Amino acid sequence: MAALGAVICCDKPCVPPAEDNNNGGEEQQIVETTLTLTSAASLQFSPERAAVDVEFTCSDNWKAKILPEGTEYTWVTAYPHSGKAGSGKVNISVTANNTLDAKAATLEIVCNDKKLEVPIAQEGLKRLRYNYKGAELLPKLAATYDEFIKNDLMPNSFTMDNEGITETLSKGQYYEAMCLMLPDLATGNDDWKTKTYALLGCGSPSSGSQYETFAPDMVSLEQVLWINDKQYTYAKGHSNTFANYCTVDGTYFSFTRSLVVCARLISAFAKDGSLPSEVSSWQSDFLRDMNYDSGCQNATGAAKCSLSDPVVTAARDAAIAGKTTTMDKAVALFNYARDQWEWEDYSNTRKGAIKVINGKVGNCCDLAHALIAISRSAGIPARYVHGPETYYPSGNIFGHVWAELYVDGKWYTCDASNNSCTFGTPMWILEKSTIRGKYKDLPF
Repeated sequence: MAALGAVICCDKPCVPPAEDNNNGGEEQQIVETTLTLTSAASLQFSPERAAVDVEFTCSDNWKAKILPEGTEYTWVTAYPHSGKAGSGKVNISVTANNTLDAKAATLEIVCNDKKLEVPIAQEGLKRLRYNYKGAELLPKLAATYDEFIKNDLMPNSFTMDNEGITETLSKGQYYEAMCLMLPDLATGNDDWKTKTYALLGCGSPSSGSQYETFAPDMVSLEQVLWINDKQYTYAKGHSNTFANYCTVDGTYFSFTRSLVVCARLISAFAKDGSLPSEVSSWQSDFLRDMNYDSGCQNATGAAKCSLSDPVVTAARDAAIAGKTTTMDKAVALFNYARDQWEWEDYSNTRKGAIKVINGKVGNCCDLAHALIAISRSAGIPARYVHGPETYYPSGNIFGHVWAELYVDGKWYTCDASNNSCTFGTPMWILEKSTIRGKYKDLPF
């Protein structure tokens, strides 16, 4: 009897023929997978943002990913994640490490049964970013006022060295540093030197110079500290961005003015070792070349007027001929502007000082440009005043722009657009009018 499970055929076991594995007589070749790294075996990054390529060769399609799972896109990214046989490349990029802790991950590349692992490491900071000792900050903050004196503008930024890493502080960031430091400087002790000031990285407002009506020529240290506290509190509640202005006694104290005044205080401290009880509140010396709205261009295509332009100096000299005192010169400059030039009805800046002087006509904005140009050229500080609601004896209310000239410690209203105006006295009602801003440069 046949054994159970056997196949019986003609009383003999039937053995299945062997399979033909020769594919028609040709021997099949087995190809071994290869995966070879051709770049660095490990990646070491500083805390700075950076990127580098990992290069390799492989004999088949490959895939790549960052380990541990979930690490990718937090601080390290690999791209692409797959490719074909041949030369392969994966770009590894890391974001800036703003912590003191080092970070680690692994790039895994797989090709069939072969695997490569490339360790990725990023150093932590030796010191947190935008964290500085007071002794490091003070000279840099004081130097911003030196630049202001030179250019009549605060610098847009300056750099600080943070343990070998160069960091740039914008206007918002260095004003933030001033807000934090000034109360400590006011105490009179030296704790500020070793104190670490941690900056949030606050930003400047969009219109930091346009809201400006603070009247006094001097501002007290107490007021400045109060304004800074209000600004810093506002910034922390508004995405770390400072306000355009702070309201002080019903007037606007602009961000730009705050920046200049704080720099003025810190510069005084750097020189004298103590803070003055009050400083000038001026945000400009009001004696520089004039910048117009971009829609008004001079003969060279620039939106500005040089105080040394021959047209300006000729008008200046004609106006002040024979005058010796500053007051006499100021009155003569105003009378010249009022009597020699005519008012024309249109809105905003169109001509600028040179065209008004040559053409002897302009609206209130352009007449103010011309009067301010010849006044500054004569060494008399002059600024613009914008009154969006100017009340006239007739009962009419108009938007208006005029000049103010500073003589012997006082600002004088000078409106050259109406023959009824005299030096220091307009023909409209100043007390009832609304003032929007008092500017170094007219923003429209």
